[in-house]
Amino acid sequence: RDAVEAAQAQLKKLAAQAHGETVTHLPRPGDQRTPDTLPSGLDAGTWSCTGACSAVTGGNTALADQLPSLAAGASATYTISTQVSATAAHGLIIENSATATPTAPELCVGGAASCTAKAGPITVTVPGAAQIGKQLTSSATAKPGDEVTYQVIVSNSAQGPLTKPIAVADPLPVGMASGKWVCSGACGTLTIGDMPLNEQLPSLAVGATATFSITTKVGSRTANDTTIVNTATITPTSPEVCGTGQTSCSANAPAVTVQVQRTEAQPVPSLSQWALMLLSALMALAYVARQ
Repeated sequence: RDAVEAAQAQLKKLAAQAHGETVTHLPRPGDQRTPDTLPSGLDAGTWSCTGACSAVTGGNTALADQLPSLAAGASATYTISTQVSATAAHGLIIENSATATPTAPELCVGGAASCTAKAGPITVTVPGAAQIGKQLTSSATAKPGDEVTYQVIVSNSAQGPLTKPIAVADPLPVGMASGKWVCSGACGTLTIGDMPLNEQLPSLAVGATATFSITTKVGSRTANDTTIVNTATITPTSPEVCGTGQTSCSANAPAVTVQVQRTEAQPVPSLSQWALMLLSALMALAYVARQ
């Protein structure tokens, strides 16, 4: 629109300078064509026209309108509404170009047969989605003093990065006496530490994973048939969230059951009949000897 108005003004100015006379705009059927194709990364939207518009003042397809004419100083304003496609890739740059093509012999500013204006660019940002999983990597039964091992897996399941810190927490379960953790993968500066786990991953790129391998020890006084449940939780920094849309998400490992080893009572060995007779004889001899 701006280009069309500027072209009209420039034509008037050029004509006046050349011939010393005032040029007025003469309306012509099909005077202005204004195509605006839908850019890649945008879903179909709607457009509307206000001002010196054609008989069609709106639509729900790509803009391809034709203005019948434009009087001196007139303008037509197109308002376009679109939506970023759900499948648009993270980092995609969207630019929108619109073109006006006057009907010959009328021209755009500078004498061009058509003129184009661009809006944007717009950069698509796809948010990341934090995800957590936890698994037991040792036996589901243990006795006091045994080691129990787990893995806590934190990942980014979305098509965009998690750019802010993600808090990772795993308290030492009741029934465990101590523990250590080791981080591998996208851990940033995290390497190793003591339980409980209470750290922050600095970020997670698309498809990145941080794995915390945890080794704990069952307490010496943990009672028989105690069920030990271990829960880990992650909390992304707002506005980033978990893949479920929640501000934090948790995962449980399969429960471990403590089985205390019992000491079986041992029977007192008994003497055979002949051994008893021999023992009685020896005791009798000892009595006689004392007499």
